[in-house]
Amino acid sequence: MWRLKADTVWPAMHKGTVAFDDVPGNAEMADAYAILHATSHAEPMLRNNDREWDPAKRGAFNWLTNRRGLLTYWDEAVDSHKQFENIYTMGLRGVGDYPMLGADGPAAMRDILEDVINQQRAILERRIGRPAGQIPQVFTPYKEVLPAYDTGLRIPDDITLTWPDDNYGYIRRLSNPEERARSGGSGVYYHISYWGTPMSYLWLASAHPALMWEEMRKAYQYDARRIWVLNVGDIKPGEYLTQLFLDMAWDDDSYGDIAKVKAHLRKFAGETFGAQNAAAVADILWRYYDLAFSRKPEFMGFNGHYPTTAPRQTDYDLLNFGDENARRMDGYADLMDAAAALAAKLPKDRQGCVP
Repeated sequence: MWRLKADTVWPAMHKGTVAFDDVPGNAEMADAYAILHATSHAEPMLRNNDREWDPAKRGAFNWLTNRRGLLTYWDEAVDSHKQFENIYTMGLRGVGDYPMLGADGPAAMRDILEDVINQQRAILERRIGRPAGQIPQVFTPYKEVLPAYDTGLRIPDDITLTWPDDNYGYIRRLSNPEERARSGGSGVYYHISYWGTPMSYLWLASAHPALMWEEMRKAYQYDARRIWVLNVGDIKPGEYLTQLFLDMAWDDDSYGDIAKVKAHLRKFAGETFGAQNAAAVADILWRYYDLAFSRKPEFMGFNGHYPTTAPRQTDYDLLNFGDENARRMDGYADLMDAAAALAAKLPKDRQGCVP
C-alpha cells in the first residue's frame, strides 16, 4: 500500500474471511503505518456484521425493532477505535450485503437512513469529542440505496458521497452541480472483483484497463476526488489493475488519453518481465482484456448460485456472424500459445506456471 501511495484499508467482510479486529494488533499496526481504517458500504461504524453481529445474542439487525441494540453495537466499535485515524461509513444495509430489514420501498428506507445517520453522528461526537463535521465520514449509495437517496435523502453536507460502480465497471452516478458544492465532496467505490448477483467474477482480474481509465477519468473531471476505493478481491491477479487505479488517483492528468494507459501497461510489463519483453507482454495482456471485455470468462458458464440458472450452452452463436464461439476459443488458444512461447524465454523466476 505504501509503494502505491494508498492510505486506507476497507477489510474484507465475508464469513469466510477473518475480521480485521479478530487479529490482535491490526488497528495498531495500521495506525503505525499511517493507514486509515474504514469499512465497506454495508458495514457502518467500523463493524464487520457478518462476523460480529450474533442475532442469538443481539437480536434482529433491524432498526425498527432493535434500535437500541444497533446503537449499542456501533457505540462499542467507535469507543474501541477512537484513538486511531478512521473513516466512518454512515448509514445502514442488511447483514451480508443485503438490503436493510424493515424498509418497505425507497421512501421508507430514506426515512430510516436519515434517523440512523443522525444517531450515528451523535455517537461519533460523544465518543470522539469533536463536532461531527470534523470527523471523516462517507456515505455510499450502493445498489438499492441509490433509489432511496434519489427520493430526497438529506445527507449532512460534510459527509463524502462515495459513488459506486454497477459492480461491472460502470459508475452509476456522479455529482450534479449542487452535490459538487458540498463541503464533503465526493469519491468513487470501484470493482475489479465482485461476489454477488447476478454473476460473480473473483479470480481472473479481467476488468479492462480502458474501461477503468474512461470511468475514473470521468470521475476526476466531475470532481469525485476526495476518496477512491478499489475492491481488489484476490490481490495477486489484480496487481496491475490496482497499480493503474492508484497511479491515476495520484496523477489523473497524466492519463489524458488511452495511449497513456497502454504506455502504463508496457511500463509495468517491463518492470516485471524486463524491458526487452515489455511490448510482447503488454500485447498479450491487452488481448486478454479485450476478450474478457466482450464477455468475462466467469460469465461463460451458468450455475445455480445466483439464483437458479441451470447450466446450458453459451449464447455465442455457432452458426452466424462467423462462428462467434470458435473465434473466441481461437482467440484464447492464440493467447495461450503466445504466453507459453514468451514464458519459455524468460528467466526461471519470471516464468510462473508454464503450460
